[in-house]
Amino acid sequence: EFQDTPEGHLHFGQRIGSTFKQDIARVFNQDPELQRLVDFSRHNATGRKIFQELVSTSNSTFPLYFLEIVGMAEGASVDLDIMLVNNFREELVQFSSAASYRHISKCSTVFVHNNFTVALGHNDDWTQNWRNASYFVLGRQTGSGGELKFGSWVYPGYLPGMDLTWNSYGLVYAVNSLFPKKYELGGLGTAFVARDLLRATSIKDAIQIAGHQGVSSAMSYNLGSTTELMLVELEVGTGGGSNKAWQEIKGSSFHGNEFTVLDSPQFPDTSTSQRAKRFRAMQQEQPIDNAARVVDFLGDTQGDWPVYRNKIAPDDCYTEVTGLFDLKARTFTVWTGLNGNPKSTAPDFVFRIF
Repeated sequence: EFQDTPEGHLHFGQRIGSTFKQDIARVFNQDPELQRLVDFSRHNATGRKIFQELVSTSNSTFPLYFLEIVGMAEGASVDLDIMLVNNFREELVQFSSAASYRHISKCSTVFVHNNFTVALGHNDDWTQNWRNASYFVLGRQTGSGGELKFGSWVYPGYLPGMDLTWNSYGLVYAVNSLFPKKYELGGLGTAFVARDLLRATSIKDAIQIAGHQGVSSAMSYNLGSTTELMLVELEVGTGGGSNKAWQEIKGSSFHGNEFTVLDSPQFPDTSTSQRAKRFRAMQQEQPIDNAARVVDFLGDTQGDWPVYRNKIAPDDCYTEVTGLFDLKARTFTVWTGLNGNPKSTAPDFVFRIF
């Protein structure tokens, strides 16, 4: 619990950092991508400029969330710049690495909306096996604006909101990386935007918040509401603002790491195309029209580029977590991956969506 004040947000970050200090240290010490990005931000002239602009813009736009990162760094005894680089991965990786590292597709999302089921299912993927290091942050914010309760499954050292998240307004969401052919050299970090999305009171409010002007890179936001019983796919392109598009989902739909709603020049993604193809095939075999079928798809391991991933070449990612938001039942069911594929194992957690 924390107050919606500078001191409250700083303390909130300190609590996260100190609570998960060992997880953060283990991941940061063993992550070659993070080390590359830190070196790029410190020792490359272009990297320093981009990093400084990301820091300046994100701090001036969201100073309270910036204080949460300061607090996490303090609580985890981590250098502040390293904690900041961790939260700017989505942006920095587009300029620092070889092309093969820039467009690594991560995450699969399934929407189902019919008379019996309104559900949002999501696999979150990463290049490192962090199944035993990621964690949940449950928070209660109080202040003059009222009470806000939320929960978020996050990667070590990230702001809450990245990734699987729900709040006391009944808003739920997960995010997917997108790969436009244009990125901003600086601007607002997507981790800060996803953190701000935690306060959204409705789908309409979420679309407005996620489409923040000046965002540096693109992102898809898979949105749902237990109060509106509504599912929306929102894609925000580089720069945000008017560069966004969304559609309400009826029936069953898949989203990976390619633009499908916003008309944006993009890099093609083999993994996404193969996962989408598998979704269509499973739909033909037996409709993906209920929660059980969503889990069947998210646990599917067929092909070289499967939906449920174990970094078996040529695939380059692990599925870290599988989550299912059942909007009618107001539950969030989670398989962390520690015990195996969600198709064949019991869930690790079932949360009530307030």
